[in-house]
Amino acid sequence: MTSTFQSLPRPKPRSLSDGSFESMLLVFCVVWTVGSLVMLMLCAFTLGPDWYRYWQLQHSGVVTSGQMIRQDPGKLWASHIFQFTTDDLAVHTGQHAIPSAQFQPIAPGETVLVRYVAHNPEIAVLESYFTTPFMPRLWFVGLGGVMLGLGLALLPARWRAWRSVRRLYTQGYIAPATVVNLWRSTNVRHQVLYCIAYEFEATRPNGQIQTILSAEYNELAFETLRLRQQTPVRYLPENPEICRLEVEPIIEARIKKINVPSP
Repeated sequence: MTSTFQSLPRPKPRSLSDGSFESMLLVFCVVWTVGSLVMLMLCAFTLGPDWYRYWQLQHSGVVTSGQMIRQDPGKLWASHIFQFTTDDLAVHTGQHAIPSAQFQPIAPGETVLVRYVAHNPEIAVLESYFTTPFMPRLWFVGLGGVMLGLGLALLPARWRAWRSVRRLYTQGYIAPATVVNLWRSTNVRHQVLYCIAYEFEATRPNGQIQTILSAEYNELAFETLRLRQQTPVRYLPENPEICRLEVEPIIEARIKKINVPSP
């Protein structure tokens, strides 16, 4: 008896799914990806202008002398108004705001160095305060990029999993399956898992017949069916390994089994 039990096939069981879990994961991935994209777009709109302005001043900037007109210090920012002359002798007025913590008084009319963009003198700053924009903000750009990349990497797999389950229910073929093994196992949390193995012949789209051996965690089928008993199975014809036992016939058999009076 022991050798007979051990000789029964015992393929790796799969967890049943009605598509709700796959749908939830797909929605989560879509929300994650869209949220990451929105985060990147917000970073681009908020950080992009400052960094583009810095890039223009760094690569196309011209340093010249100018005069301080006035300073308007505030609680958080101090505004500097200055004038300078470009190479074509045109006079321009610029404004540069710096954090109040960096504020140093400059007398009106005092000479200051000014950096401006050669082809657009309206973009000008005080050379002594010219520096890169606030670097820690770039962490948000990097975080958004990583999140977007992760979402784009997971989204196709979640879509395929959801599509397979949906196609199994809407386009799956039904064939008779024979129960070939029933056993119990436990998971890492020491919970009892009820396993059932079955075998059926699947017809592929090209007409080829293939014998499929599969197993799933199914307590209802474990309590209802017996070895060598037949029950319907639903499978995808192009990929018969994607299959599951039909629930309705098992429920009907379970009800009949319960209603049978004991001798």
